[in-house]
Amino acid sequence: MIMHRSRLRLITQMIGEKRVLRPLVVVFLLSFCSLLLSGCGSAKSALKMVGLGSDNALSSIALESTADSNMDTPVAIDLLFIYDSSVTPLLIELNGPEWFTKKPSLTKRYDKEIDVVSLEVVPLSLIKKITLPKAHKNAKNILMFTNYRTSDGQYVAELSHFKQLKIRLLNTRYELLQEGGK
Repeated sequence: MIMHRSRLRLITQMIGEKRVLRPLVVVFLLSFCSLLLSGCGSAKSALKMVGLGSDNALSSIALESTADSNMDTPVAIDLLFIYDSSVTPLLIELNGPEWFTKKPSLTKRYDKEIDVVSLEVVPLSLIKKITLPKAHKNAKNILMFTNYRTSDGQYVAELSHFKQLKIRLLNTRYELLQEGGK
């Protein structure tokens, strides 16, 4: 009989707690919805906070190569989509030639943490839309390595903040341009 009463009390307490929690859940959901509808950037932040938002803004990449790009020779380009932020500090320290030298071992080591889009671009080329990995919106960081002949074009570039990126390959370096305004 005593055991039965204690179970009854426990059940009553649990029901009482749920009655208190329900209004809190409703208030939380209403607050979250108002953030989503506010439209001043907080919606994206709110989605990120609960793990539903994208970590980068990139939606497209176009590429244009001038007639004298890379001193009239093809240039190798690798776009790295990094899904584990702990890998970024290891890779961002590399320049283009270092990346391409270590690429076979790094891609084996981090095959689950990165996707690589590799291009070999000849002078006077135009690629209107580079095919991005299916999971590119989940990338924590996006890096670009180029294998230019001169050091001006061998630095690593961080691409996550671009929305519609245009890469222009010039004689001794490259330019990164935001297309479509903002």
